[in-house]
Amino acid sequence: MAWTYSGDPDSSALDAIRFLCGDTDTNDQLLANEEISWINKQVTGSTTATTSLYESAYRSCIAIASKFSRLASQAVGDLKVDLHQKAENTRAQAKMLKDLASR
Repeated sequence: MAWTYSGDPDSSALDAIRFLCGDTDTNDQLLANEEISWINKQVTGSTTATTSLYESAYRSCIAIASKFSRLASQAVGDLKVDLHQKAENTRAQAKMLKDLASR
């Protein structure tokens, strides 16, 4: 599976959806190109359509939050990493995108 981001959300639906979700860090890849394309196809009927970017980004964030939900919080001494916050923050991002999609 591939992961690409050109840094130009205007260039493609894939880049726009990735930008809206915040999945733009090559060192922290959240969804593969094929996963985003599949989501966009489910929403629009095309892997490249730009007609429902916010709805596709919303669904992509839900998929990312589902991945984060499997992570457990960890503590070592005084250091605590609360990984469930990643899922909560991504769900909040998804809600914002859903609100924008319905406008």
